[in-house]
Amino acid sequence: LSASVNGDYLVTDSNSRSETLSAFGSEQTVDAGISPAPYTWSSYGTLDSTQLPGVIKYTTPVTFEGEDVDFPHTGELLVEGDNSSARLIAVDNVNVIIQFDYDGDGEIDETLETTWVDLKD
Repeated sequence: LSASVNGDYLVTDSNSRSETLSAFGSEQTVDAGISPAPYTWSSYGTLDSTQLPGVIKYTTPVTFEGEDVDFPHTGELLVEGDNSSARLIAVDNVNVIIQFDYDGDGEIDETLETTWVDLKD
């Protein structure tokens, strides 16, 4: 099974809030014919929101992969803002690392080691 969505613009307006998702896409695959069922997920786009300063870009430079209902065991999500970024790295299906570059110089300023469960909560 493969599902994807992509587009040029998706805009939501509500009272004083406005969000624009542009140049975006997302794809997920699941092979339910195998047990445990392997899956993949990748995504990219740009978010411009009245609730956030600047524009946010996100990509999955390494496609997320996992099995069944487990969290991904591999993959990366990179989120970039005005002169800063955060990279979430799947270590395994339990642990993740988040690397922060607060000043946009390409050097990691802080690393947070946590779990998928703690991240989800």
